[in-house]
Amino acid sequence: MLDLSLPESNRIETVKKFRKAHTFIPFVVLTGLDDEDMGLKAIENGAQDFLIKNKIHDDILARSIYYALQRFALEKQAFEAQQELDRILSSIPNYVWSAKIDKEGNFKHAYYSPIVEKITGRPPSFYMEGAHNLLSTIHPADRSRMESLVNKIQSLDTNAEEVSYRIILPDNNIRWLHDSVTITRLSDGSARADGIVSDITERKKLESLKDEFVSVISHEIRTPLTVLQGAVSNLSDNILGEINERQRKVLKIADNNIHRLSNIINNLLDIS
Repeated sequence: MLDLSLPESNRIETVKKFRKAHTFIPFVVLTGLDDEDMGLKAIENGAQDFLIKNKIHDDILARSIYYALQRFALEKQAFEAQQELDRILSSIPNYVWSAKIDKEGNFKHAYYSPIVEKITGRPPSFYMEGAHNLLSTIHPADRSRMESLVNKIQSLDTNAEEVSYRIILPDNNIRWLHDSVTITRLSDGSARADGIVSDITERKKLESLKDEFVSVISHEIRTPLTVLQGAVSNLSDNILGEINERQRKVLKIADNNIHRLSNIINNLLDIS
């Protein structure tokens, strides 16, 4: 029992401090005659039940304690289940998020897995404050596109979306993310949005290296090879003067090798 009507009690602050110090101890709050609102606030801050002092009877007290113990047992189970869920989600490289969208289109984040802090440098509580915090981390070049996506989700104009974008980390480094979003419409007219976010920074680096490789192959090798092929062709066709049979055989070998190398380059570019 926690009596909030005692002179030394700091009312709701007392409830918060008790809950913080004794996470796994159920308690019932005692309030004064006119403190029913305070009792409800106490429940919001961790109490299992409240009783008004002048209205306590043996059966009410017993029932309150019994239901407080039952509620606390359920709360503890839910807390342990959440801890286990967080542990499992922290063991995978991606983070998940969930949001609720009411019938008016208001968007409110409901969950972010703890691994989000490892990937983005910001804790779940940062993102739970609202979509504006997420958008504030988006790279300027991608921000308008992400704002359009958020509006599209809020208005329920989509069932699923795939999007890649850059975020700016707290240390100002850039990281690429890929978000797979699914929208589930509920019977009451509201909806739920669920996302799985992957860090694709390394993949983007590889894509950049691939593009650089293609550019080198295309411009630094294939272009001079084409010029060389033309020169060999001109020599073989006697455009630059008569050649003997031995020279023609050497040019033929060169031409065959040029064609073979050109085919290899084209195949590499096709694969890329």
